[in-house]
Amino acid sequence: MLRMSAKIKLTPTKSRVLAAFVSQLIKDKGLTELDPAARADLKRKLMRELNSEIERAYIMAMSDEQLIQMNEMLDTGASDEEIGELFETSGVNYEEVTVKAMQAFRNNFLKEAR
Repeated sequence: MLRMSAKIKLTPTKSRVLAAFVSQLIKDKGLTELDPAARADLKRKLMRELNSEIERAYIMAMSDEQLIQMNEMLDTGASDEEIGELFETSGVNYEEVTVKAMQAFRNNFLKEAR
């Protein structure tokens, strides 16, 4: 069974890009009238959900063999660096996967009722 415990490390630049993306989502949804605390809570929630969706997309883009290898690595206590290397050498175009995941996340968020 696939475990979703592998966390994709975000660089500060990637984190800022995702934060800006989420801020724009909030504006595009027309939620600018939220008080600052509620907006900050929503932004944190959306960042967590977006990161989860991107991680899920990364994992779904991997081959069955790579997923088995990742689970074996996780079972034996592989480091974050070792898991990161598996992703880096997987042959998956993660930039494309990320963009598609972000587009899907945006579409779903904007379609939801307020």
